Parts: sequence; structure tokens; C-alpha cells
Amino acid sequence: MRKRLRYLRSDTVMVPVGGGEEVYLWSLPACCREAVKDAIRGGSGRLAELRCGCGRRWRVASSLDELVLERFETLEKSMA
Repeated sequence: MRKRLRYLRSDTVMVPVGGGEEVYLWSLPACCREAVKDAIRGGSGRLAELRCGCGRRWRVASSLDELVLERFETLEKSMA
């Protein structure tokens, strides 16, 4: 049985791996938003980046969402 997700907060900011503009979670392509949800549902441990099936790779720049923070490292924490 899959773990049911509550609504993810839209204030999570993502940045493409390799550089680029920061974007809010709600403005990611639909496949990438779904990949975030799948990553949160599956497994334990923290991920440095999100890899989507479309080939895009994302890092979490900042978030106030506990589900996101439990699963992903943020840029601030990885640079400390």
C-alpha cells in the first residue's frame, strides 16, 4: 500500500542541477512535480537531488515543508 501524501506546500524552491533560475515547486513541469511526490513516498534516507524520468535534475534550494525536508537535502545544508 502506498503512503498517502498530504498536500505539499507550494513555497518549496527548486533549482536545476548545474545552474539556472530558481523555481517554485508548483511551477515545475508536471512530471517533475510527480517525481517529487514519488521520491517522498518511497524509501528512507535523504536525497541530494531529484532525478525525473524526463532527464531533468533538481536540487531543493529552500523549503518549509516538513515532508520535503525529511527526504531532501537543501542547498544551504549541503554547502555548510
